[in-house]
Amino acid sequence: MITAEPISKLKDKGKSVFAGTINQDGILRIKAKKIGKATVLSQIIDLVEKAQSSKPPVQRIADRVVKYFIICCMVLYIRFKSFILFNYINICFCSRFAHVL
Repeated sequence: MITAEPISKLKDKGKSVFAGTINQDGILRIKAKKIGKATVLSQIIDLVEKAQSSKPPVQRIADRVVKYFIICCMVLYIRFKSFILFNYINICFCSRFAHVL
């Protein structure tokens, strides 16, 4: 489980085993040296939880920049649409009264 080895390794007497060790044949007598929060798997889980719960400084900067970027894009979009609309109205208005001049 910890080493992610696809093939089982033979362990002799006195060797360390980890969580997820499989007893394929024979008797397995294990003495737990670490339990609970002291195990390697528990420490890995704690590190992953800390990494997922915190934002790196670059992410905070990116969030701040994106907020202003979106506002600028919306303002530019509204100004562009207004420009197109007013020009269309101006062209229509001028074409109606062009024969009067």
